Amino acid sequence: HQELVAISVPANTESGTEVVLRGKGNYGQGGGDAGNLVATIVVQSHPYLTKLGVDLYLTVPLTLKEALLGAKVEVPTLTGSLRIQIPPGAHIGQKLRLKNRGLPNTKGGQGDLYLLLRPELPQGTTEQLLDIAEQLERLYPPEGVRGTFHLDD
Repeated sequence: HQELVAISVPANTESGTEVVLRGKGNYGQGGGDAGNLVATIVVQSHPYLTKLGVDLYLTVPLTLKEALLGAKVEVPTLTGSLRIQIPPGAHIGQKLRLKNRGLPNTKGGQGDLYLLLRPELPQGTTEQLLDIAEQLERLYPPEGVRGTFHLDD
């Protein structure tokens, strides 16, 4: 027979964790006792949030103006939104740490929330955007952004 069962999943459970519900499996052959139901947990990915242990990493999209000049932006956290000051000159991949805003640690304490800054280019290829891109191109050094970009010594 079928039965709907509720599974209690502890906080900070990793993908692949198995939860065993004793006596909720199929009945044994010949009328034997019910076996166990083993549920394997699969944690869904999120477009902006990832976790590493008890630390969380939140990708924060920024406009170019916000990245260049700095700005106060609203960011979601597990306990509600916060207004965060983005420093001027923010670059892609720059991290800001919000202490004790991550997941609870089983040994006590709390993980951290890291904001990964990601300035975004506007969408499209309008003539206006291309003109702005040409102006920006002239601000780079003569050797370009990959002038020292190599793997050998």
